[in-house]
Amino acid sequence: MGESVKKIAVVVPRYGQEVAGPVPNYAYELVQKLKGFYSVDVLTTTASDYQTWANHFPEGESEEDGVTIWRFRTTQNRDIEEFEKLDAMREKLGVLGGSLDQKRIYAQGPVTRGLAAYVKEHKDDYERFIFITFQYFTTAYAYHNVSDKAILIPLVSPELDVKQIKYKVYKDMFKSVRGMIFQNESEQSFVNSNIKLDEKNQAVVSLGIDVPDFLTDAMKRLKAVDEFKAKYGIEGDYIIYSGRISNKLGCDKMFDIYKSYRGGRASAPISLVAIGRADNDMVLPRNIGAHYPGFLSEREKLTALAGAKFQWIPASASINKDYCLMGMALGVPPIANRECENINEQIKRSEAGYTYSSESECCKIIKDLEVIGDENYAKVRVRARFYIKNNYSWEASMKKMQAVIG
Repeated sequence: MGESVKKIAVVVPRYGQEVAGPVPNYAYELVQKLKGFYSVDVLTTTASDYQTWANHFPEGESEEDGVTIWRFRTTQNRDIEEFEKLDAMREKLGVLGGSLDQKRIYAQGPVTRGLAAYVKEHKDDYERFIFITFQYFTTAYAYHNVSDKAILIPLVSPELDVKQIKYKVYKDMFKSVRGMIFQNESEQSFVNSNIKLDEKNQAVVSLGIDVPDFLTDAMKRLKAVDEFKAKYGIEGDYIIYSGRISNKLGCDKMFDIYKSYRGGRASAPISLVAIGRADNDMVLPRNIGAHYPGFLSEREKLTALAGAKFQWIPASASINKDYCLMGMALGVPPIANRECENINEQIKRSEAGYTYSSESECCKIIKDLEVIGDENYAKVRVRARFYIKNNYSWEASMKKMQAVIG
């Protein structure tokens, strides 16, 4: 632990072990490691659903896994249509948005004035404030009162945040904070190409990868996988997709590819298992040999991943790579859309996966993998595990993070 920094606050829109989503999952994992070096409080909302920000958890102080959590009520539900309307209006204004920036941030939410007030009133109680994500109210309306103590983990998407990163309200944020932690080099490069920043206060820090204890023992892992497959009627080998089942994430094309791969066959050597909630406008195709277990607990989701022969990443833009890396740690190679840059980068560096740029190319990959020899498949699995062990240890990650925190 650094000599000066002992107590920190992690500020995040949603938090909790059972709260689903890339941001709360990231925050939870990070806090579990930070508490080994610092006294950590989490400042968050009472919401569990990011689409509405409806209040769910009790307001106030609680404790979970040795961490104090302060939850603050949201004061308005999110109206997606209203936000999208304001977002489109804001886009036309360019860099300077004026009062429309504030209206847009309010519409995006989660609006929690209590959290912003707590940060201001308790500035002296903490030596650092770590803000997770850059666009939401919880960061935009709280960081400026503690900018000299603020560490920003922006979680910027170089594909999805091209317009937002140029807005003055966010440029001011990036320039004001004490330090920044990026997930990967492409995120860091994207931000620095749009905003002039002091690189001495930056670091690229990926979360370390820990295989859960229940999956490290070979016999326990096999038993858990067998139980999962029996529960959902899955037989033989399968390729897994896990996440939001959404057209925006390429799932419509993934289903089309899998249907082409099956080619009308009653069965195929490799099944498709698509885990997660489907968007309202996403129709889950039937009679193509796919399995849809729905939303699963984190334990069951990891069990499903451990049992897969391959994992499928159909997104055409960079995504949160943690699940992919966990799969590689478990020896499950990825098959990814070549346009998904950050996953493509991992596959190139590890030489432990496959990429495609067309439906026919992906179909060919899957068909070739039907008959991949045990020896060749074992080599790919070993390369995947070796890559994770050498590049994503928690020890290395925490040293870099502590250097930014100070």
